[in-house]
Amino acid sequence: MQRHPLSFSQKAKIMLFHCRLLPYLFLFLAAAAPCRAHETITICGTGDSQHLLRVLGHFFEESHHDTTIHVPDSVGSSGGIRLTAEGQCELGRTARPLKEKEKKYNLQYTLFASSPVVFIVHENVPVSDMTSEQATAVLSGKIHNWRQLGGDDMNILIANREAGDSSRTALEKNIPALKDISNWAGETIFSTQETIDTVSRYKGTVSFAPLAMANAPKVRILTYNGVAPTPENVQAGLYPLTVPLGLVWREELSGSSKAFVEFIKTPQAKKILLQNGAIPAE
Repeated sequence: MQRHPLSFSQKAKIMLFHCRLLPYLFLFLAAAAPCRAHETITICGTGDSQHLLRVLGHFFEESHHDTTIHVPDSVGSSGGIRLTAEGQCELGRTARPLKEKEKKYNLQYTLFASSPVVFIVHENVPVSDMTSEQATAVLSGKIHNWRQLGGDDMNILIANREAGDSSRTALEKNIPALKDISNWAGETIFSTQETIDTVSRYKGTVSFAPLAMANAPKVRILTYNGVAPTPENVQAGLYPLTVPLGLVWREELSGSSKAFVEFIKTPQAKKILLQNGAIPAE
């Protein structure tokens, strides 16, 4: 049978039909293709592990493109536990185990690292070590000039922490004389990040903080009783000032939250922790 060539108008109609059909074809293919929603995991709580978890979150996101790890500024361990219990955060970050009164929330807890607590000073303070006796004298206000500690003639400014703070608790646990101080000297600071900022901003300032947060411009880290806060010294029991860094969550973990908690205990994550001043949990 002889085929007649299509006229120009017939070809145009066929092309127009195909063009009209394409958008519906794309919609069909999009609906048929598997789709995985982007997930954001919010980890709220203590400032002691804030930097660490931001770094870990960045590395986790590199291999989990459908997940964002959001680590907001500190609300303290108690705040992170409460917000997690209320379902406002997928994970809570803590610098202490759960208290007895917090066990009513039925949260799960895991320890992922510990961080040495270190004495820190503004870079212009010419001392390199802090003994337990000196710490007691400084924090009680008995020593108020760096010249008394072998430094320059310069007033000592103290960025103190509130009672119950995890770093302060670590000091009180290992320096019993601190518990006898009724009023600690200096100005009380209520977050780890603000403590670091204060020390870096004001000359002559001294404070204490987790090593994992202390590596900042214009801040120097002191040895304690002549011992450096290295992982080897902490693990050997030579450096006693540490805080436990943990995570809490409700019910059973699933999805990206489960994957992240598993990730922070991998060899890759443990290497990152060590590079950032924390000692991975066993």
